Amino acid sequence: MSFFPSRQRRSSWTNLRSRTRSARRSFRPNLDVLEIRLTPTVHWTGAVSNDWDQAANWSPNGIPVASDEVVIDDLGANDFTVTHSSGASDSVKSLINHASLSLTGGSLSIATSSSIAGSLTLGNGGSLSGTGDPLYH
Repeated sequence: MSFFPSRQRRSSWTNLRSRTRSARRSFRPNLDVLEIRLTPTVHWTGAVSNDWDQAANWSPNGIPVASDEVVIDDLGANDFTVTHSSGASDSVKSLINHASLSLTGGSLSIATSSSIAGSLTLGNGGSLSGTGDPLYH
């Protein structure tokens, strides 16, 4: 009894091994680049006043723009009113609001579904529009 494979088995094993090596060398997987796009979130701080159009009232510092998700008092722990009273037309991607929001001038457009748990007041000259479905609590 021999512990070595027969010549025929040895040659087939060698052929299989060489084919595997060449396949390994020629195998080039296609890698797709995964792109992660994070939507900027802007939080209300109210550091200076209750005016929406005051850049220092937001973190990071700056008035929210159309690509921003806006969060006003995400814990609902404070009782204050954010006032949008200038003649400005502002647009945001989404709005999560747990405070009082008063639109007494200009317009605010919201692009996607949003959540408004605080009070919402539309005064003379203020308008709210958007394509998303608002959820009022």
